[in-house]
Formats: sequence, C-alpha cells, structure tokens
Amino acid sequence: MKINEFLISNKSRTEMYILKTSVSKKEAKRGLGKGYEIIECQDLVKEQKKAPKGLNLGCGDRLSRDCINVDSKKFDGVDLVWDLNKFPYPFKDNQFEEIFAFNILEHLNDPHKVMEEIYRIVKPDGIVNLQVPHFSSNSVWGDIQHKRGFSYETFKNKNISKMFRLVKQRITFSRYRFIMRKIANQHPRFYEKVLAYIFNASGLDVVLKAGAGE
Repeated sequence: MKINEFLISNKSRTEMYILKTSVSKKEAKRGLGKGYEIIECQDLVKEQKKAPKGLNLGCGDRLSRDCINVDSKKFDGVDLVWDLNKFPYPFKDNQFEEIFAFNILEHLNDPHKVMEEIYRIVKPDGIVNLQVPHFSSNSVWGDIQHKRGFSYETFKNKNISKMFRLVKQRITFSRYRFIMRKIANQHPRFYEKVLAYIFNASGLDVVLKAGAGE
C-alpha cells in the first residue's frame, strides 16, 4: 500500500504537521477541517512546527488545542475527517504521547481492533484516556447508534492487558445516585452482579498506559 506524506498547515492556529496516509491528495484535502490546507512546497517540511503530542478521536465539538482532532463529520475545528471503523488510521507508529477517546468506542464495530490501532500509534508508556457507557446505563440502548456497553472488567481483560496497563478506572453515576459511587468503586464485582440494575451507573472513566500489564 502506497503511503502519501502531506505537510498540513492551519494558519488560524499557526501550526503545521505531517500527515501520512494512503488516501490521495484530493481525498486528503476533502477530509481536512476548516482552516487547514496542504502545503505544496516540499522545502517547507524543514520549517515544520512541533507536531501536536495528542490525538482526540471522535472529538465531535469537544476540541483540544494540543491534539489532532479527528471525527467522522466535518464540525468546525475538526482537523481530520476519518471513519474510525476504517483501518489503519492515517498516523505513524508510536506517534502520540496521549490519546483521548471519549464516548466513541460504543459507536464502533470492533472496539478491540480500535484498541489495537490505538496501541500502534501511541508511544511506549503513552497515556490513553477513555470514557464509555456502563452496561447498566439507560443510555447504552437509549441511543440507537450504540452497539454495546462496558463493564469494570472490560479493560482488565487479557485482550487489553497484553497491550496496556490499567492506571485507574472508576464507575461514574449521575448526581442523583452519587451515594453509589463509593460502594461501586470499592466493590465493583459485587455492584455489577447485585446492584447494577437497581442503581444503574452512567459510565466508566478509564486511564491506560501503553505496555503489557501484570
């Protein structure tokens, strides 16, 4: 597969970075967010500004100035339009120090494949921040675009632990069920087996570090 390299500029944020992708120049231009352009002169590669250290996947309107913001739709401020069900992602191996994927895994066809791709593009010991809906949440099947929910054990599973170490995670609740936060996070297995469908949770906040777990 031929990989094309484009020097990308955003004048509004005075930044540049190189995008490596298998798509054509025409397709790359079409996918760029507002304010971004492909620089023609190859000499400008020498003047490239420091590339963003982070990647914000499925960003929607939650943009980060220090990240490449990626979404499947061309919202204002989105740097790259990309279908996250399409592999490989147009980034180099070990490119990012930190990756954010908030409320996106539940929308995708193969979360495990997505996590493998995140592992490929995050640097060794890089940080991955996730937010996903808990399986007991009303929003899991309340949104027709959701394909699954997640449990406290999901990111401790061997399929994930062979790539990432679990730094921390917590079960989150709406403000009306705040009393369950301490119980659920101190005794997650008991909560999920006995209490989850009585006092349903909202989601999971997860922080992973690239590198095999214990």
